[in-house]
Amino acid sequence: MTGEPLIISASRRTDIPALYPLWFENRVRAGFADVPNPRSLAIQRVSFAKARVFVLWSKNPAALVPRLDALAAAGCRQIILHYTLNNLPDWLEPGLPDLAARIGTFRAWSRAVGIERVIWRCDPLVLADGLDCEALLGRVERVGEALAGYCRRMIVSF
Repeated sequence: MTGEPLIISASRRTDIPALYPLWFENRVRAGFADVPNPRSLAIQRVSFAKARVFVLWSKNPAALVPRLDALAAAGCRQIILHYTLNNLPDWLEPGLPDLAARIGTFRAWSRAVGIERVIWRCDPLVLADGLDCEALLGRVERVGEALAGYCRRMIVSF
């Protein structure tokens, strides 16, 4: 990769905050990450030397909350988190903490990094057996009410 990016867009390929928080902290401390090109598998070194913002995507970023101070001390001063937080039936999103815990994590992130830096992704909106449009909108509304005061942006897709 030529040049040093100002914005590091991480975790779109995998949920780094949920699955690799220690790895991420170690990479920030080291000042770079070696990343395989998804097509050629050639390794590219991405320098964080000029990075001003790290953008993360996650469905369960709870494991990274206790590391935020260490990340800031290591040079990761500004994080923007795209937090996918749905209120879908468990069979559509297995393996996640319960909704109350995920809302608590969202609020913790918002308090830690600021209301402008946590984006609620209600993604995807899904209609399924037992989940018609009215029921789905009611579920989204309940999450929105719980996040009032903790975020200013919501992104949706179908």
